[in-house]
Parts: sequence; structure tokens; C-alpha cells
Amino acid sequence: MTPEKLKELGEAGWIIGPDETIEGFVKRIDIQTSFSKGNLESIKDSPEVMRQIHERLQVDPCWIQVRYSNKGLKLWEGAASWIMDYGNWIQLRNSFKKGSFLGYDRGDVIFHEAIHSLRFTFEEPRFEEIIAHSFTKKRWRRYLGPLFTTPKQAYIFLTTLFLTPFAPIIPTGYLIWRIGVLMRSQRLFKKALKKIQDLFPKTSSHAVVLRLTDAEIQLFAKQDLKTVEEYIQSQSDNLRWQQLLANLKNPLTMAL
Repeated sequence: MTPEKLKELGEAGWIIGPDETIEGFVKRIDIQTSFSKGNLESIKDSPEVMRQIHERLQVDPCWIQVRYSNKGLKLWEGAASWIMDYGNWIQLRNSFKKGSFLGYDRGDVIFHEAIHSLRFTFEEPRFEEIIAHSFTKKRWRRYLGPLFTTPKQAYIFLTTLFLTPFAPIIPTGYLIWRIGVLMRSQRLFKKALKKIQDLFPKTSSHAVVLRLTDAEIQLFAKQDLKTVEEYIQSQSDNLRWQQLLANLKNPLTMAL
């Protein structure tokens, strides 16, 4: 696949995942494109969300599907991203058709779930929710929203909360531990964004971090600029990095 084609697909929001092959990448696009043709509810029907995604992430993922239905959602879920062999889509409760639900803005939720759709080949749980919450309007929700990075963690907390009513120290201890983990992850994420801004001064830091693994985000946060530059240079044969730099090339990496 030519660099020009990689760039074109990247601009459309088709982001190559870690260790994904060209064959797997092309097959994924074909499956999703075919699936999207049969669905009339597209993210394009939310033009303000599309504008923000383009501005902040530098992609135009018109292929993302948005469906309104309560079917399959748990009682406490307002929305979900579904990843299936035949395609993926965003599901929102019918109540979101009014614009908001239980204090959650529809645009915020669609943007959040769209990030999961863009990264659905990434199995990188540490920073996934932090990235997805990055553009939520309420500041406290941007920080505390990623408290549980996997459904399992939320289930553990709820289980200890309901099964140990006379031993509140157990769910409280677990919650304090999760807050500590979140604070450290948020610090690392902030440092990584700063390093990315130094390396990619003419683009959005979030457009870059959208395409990184957990290990790479930690590398950007912890290592000096020279070490990170050397790492980027070492990824010249990596398809994901070839696409990233084709879309987001900058003065410090022109040699790639």
C-alpha cells in the first residue's frame, strides 16, 4: 500500500492498529464499509461532532454508525460501542434523541464513543478511557470519568459495594486504590501530551495520541526528547507509524 493511500485512509479515520497487517487492515475496511451501507443512521447526522472530530483528531470518520435503541444496554448504560465480526457501531439510548440524558450531552457521548470506534483494533486499556474522555465538556468528568478502565473493574467495585454492606472498608479501599491509579495515569498522560506537542508543534497532540499504544504513551511521558525521537526513527518499518507520520508529519521527523 502506497504512503498516499495510507494517508488517505488515515484521514478518513481508518487507523492501523498495533501489529495489524495490510491484509487485515483492508479486510476490516471492506467489512465495515459494506456494513455501513445498510445503516441510515450515520455520525454525519451530527455535524457539530464531526466538526470537532476533524478539528481535534484530524480525521473524518463518516463510516461510523450511530443507532438509537435501548435494546441490549444494561440499566446503568446510556451508550455503548459494539464491535462485531460484521461491523461496529455506536448505540445510544432513545432518550438521547432529545439532546441529553441524565446530564450527559449527546454530542459528548457520540464523540466519546467515536474515539473507541477509531481505536477498536487497539487493546490498550490504561489510557483508552482517558483519551475517550478528553473532550467531555465538564472538567471534573474529563478527570474522573476514566476511574474504571475496564467493565471488570466497575463490576468489582459494585459487587464489593453490595455484598459487603457491613464492611465498607473493602469497596472504599478499592475505590481509593483506583483513584490513585487514575491520578498517576492522568499525570503520565499530561506529560505525554506535552512531549507530543514538542515533537508535533503544528498538529493537535490528541490527534497523535489517538494512534499510540499504552507503552508508547508512557515512553513519551517518561523519556527525554532525544530518546523519543530515536524511538520514532526506529519505527520506520512499522505500518502504523508510517501512516501516523503520513498524516501528521512534522519538522522533527521529516527524515522518516
